[in-house]
Amino acid sequence: MKKVLACLLCILFLFQMTSCYRYDFYDEYYSYLQNLMTTETVEETAIPYFVETGAILEKGKPLSPYYIYDGNYDSDGSPYRPSYRQGICRNLKGKPVVVLLFADDEESVWTKEEIVSFTNEGVMPALGFLKREAERWNVELDFQVESYSSVLTGYNLSYAGIMPTSANEAIKVKIIEHMAGDLGFNSAWNLYSYMQSQYPTQDIIFLTVFNKEGRSFASQLISVGYNRHVEYCVLYNEDSRYLAYTVAHEILHLFGAEDLYAENATEEIEEITKKEFPNDIMWTYLDHWENQVEAFTAYAVGWTSEIPDVCYLEEWRFD
Repeated sequence: MKKVLACLLCILFLFQMTSCYRYDFYDEYYSYLQNLMTTETVEETAIPYFVETGAILEKGKPLSPYYIYDGNYDSDGSPYRPSYRQGICRNLKGKPVVVLLFADDEESVWTKEEIVSFTNEGVMPALGFLKREAERWNVELDFQVESYSSVLTGYNLSYAGIMPTSANEAIKVKIIEHMAGDLGFNSAWNLYSYMQSQYPTQDIIFLTVFNKEGRSFASQLISVGYNRHVEYCVLYNEDSRYLAYTVAHEILHLFGAEDLYAENATEEIEEITKKEFPNDIMWTYLDHWENQVEAFTAYAVGWTSEIPDVCYLEEWRFD
């Protein structure tokens, strides 16, 4: 009888292992990352992670009450941070949940080793940077990361076609809807609702990642009154030492941060940024993690309520 019970426990454990990988972002990660800030690259094994097998993604409707964003506009009304608290990503505080969706398409697939590498080299350092910067602004921030993929969790996360690598074309695909379907939900909103049933007090950050180079972007809600818009990022596994910087940059977008470079802002804003916020990660990427979340970006994501002086300049306007 004992042997039978032992076998059943082993089978249950293996089933859970193949259902969901969860990465808990512990404090020691951050301490370790602080020691890495003087290095230019991050080793694949630099950020350890643990697999928690206690929860399995249940398909279908949530079984318990949950809170969801109902589309009501509750920004502070400030014209100086027009993208703040517009959608589901509202508070970059506490312990937001990062949901990694490693997607295949007809020209690229993920291996287990590549997923582990991307998580260690791209995601964990980015979260460490955000945690460090939040602390500079006296904001408590930590993360939990869940990861889903075809190769590790048994879900067939695959886009039927070739995912565009141009942000202007890729955003038309609405890839989060495809990923929700692959996970067993009939819409991205239902997927979000399920995640909220598991984490009712936390914000949910969806990151869909493709194993090829392309222009990463964030799909954020920037208009008042729209309901049931699931904000998300699309990331590409670019061959760059700035991979983690891109991850941090795009996550900040979801919470209201604005691009500060001329291509997506204006030349006037870029010139002001060079003078006032030369290290801001929404403007440029610096080696050795010398970037910061400076005054305007900190205000834009709600880490401070103090309006920076640049906001009162006539040239400082975002569409």
